Amino acid sequence: MNRRIMLVIALVFMLSLGTSFVLAAKPPRTQLSVTISSPQDGVEVEQGSTFTVEGSVLAKRGDAGLVETFVQYAVGEGSTDFVNIDGTGLQIDSGDQPQTKTLPKDESYVVSWILSGNPGTYEVRIYSQGSTAKSGSSESRTVTIIPTSIPGIELVDREYLDPNIGYGSTTGIYSDTFYSDDVYEVLTEGVNKQGTKSPGDDTSELGWIFEFNDLPIRLDTNLYIECHADIPNREAYWEGFAVQVDYQGMWYDVARISVETADKVYSAELPDDGCQTIRVRVVDHDRTVGDRVKSSLYIDQLFLDTSGSQVINPGVELLFGGNRYDYTVSTWELASDTVRSLW
Repeated sequence: MNRRIMLVIALVFMLSLGTSFVLAAKPPRTQLSVTISSPQDGVEVEQGSTFTVEGSVLAKRGDAGLVETFVQYAVGEGSTDFVNIDGTGLQIDSGDQPQTKTLPKDESYVVSWILSGNPGTYEVRIYSQGSTAKSGSSESRTVTIIPTSIPGIELVDREYLDPNIGYGSTTGIYSDTFYSDDVYEVLTEGVNKQGTKSPGDDTSELGWIFEFNDLPIRLDTNLYIECHADIPNREAYWEGFAVQVDYQGMWYDVARISVETADKVYSAELPDDGCQTIRVRVVDHDRTVGDRVKSSLYIDQLFLDTSGSQVINPGVELLFGGNRYDYTVSTWELASDTVRSLW
């Protein structure tokens, strides 16, 4: 008799464990549906101004319990590395973080924040989590904060792949070059995959153009680029990239960038103070046939100074960004546009 009782108790215990396991493993049925209505995708905001992030959270298929909703951001267009806004790149000027509410089934609430931040391009979204619901997030919206206009400082207006070279890619966007903030636009070589027969040569190549448009008539035009290069398997003195300027239809070298682990600021005085458009091109130096190693150039800041206030001498502090430049080109060299050798 005692043995039967023990068997029954053991069976009940095992069944209860199985039931507990099933209940513990079963995910919550309630889903948080999160939508974002503001800002518009691709909006541009001037530094010092604010923009609104607004949306709603809906409990679907059940009670969500206590819901916490956050506004999040990621640095760079298309980035998915979202974190809660913490005042580093973007900051909350108005609105609680998180915004909370107890949500019964099929009920919703509106969330809203007013944000501002440093120049750059960001992805913003709304993220919600509930005590008895699956978490959810909205789609992201791209927001670009443009630096406050500084007299005599011209920023990039447009960028594109050089059609003559035809290779290379970018991570980030040209607005990442507006501010000295360690947020980079990264230019990376592309491999010519046409084979070893002419005209292809299996070589890693890069040609990327930045345009400055609607420039005023000016007394001086000085180019500044703050950057560093990642050039695998090269010595420190190796010149991996050239920065060139289009002058009267010909490309001229104004800086050559070697292997660097930290940013340097390169500068050059440009001869054309009357044209309304200046084109700057970044090209790779090494065109060894069959060399498929991809090098990258990390550009933190790129701008023109047309104020005439800068003296081209190493060690002079820049007006824009607070950095110092370390290298100056005083002579111009004509660059060949051939595929195999640039100089």
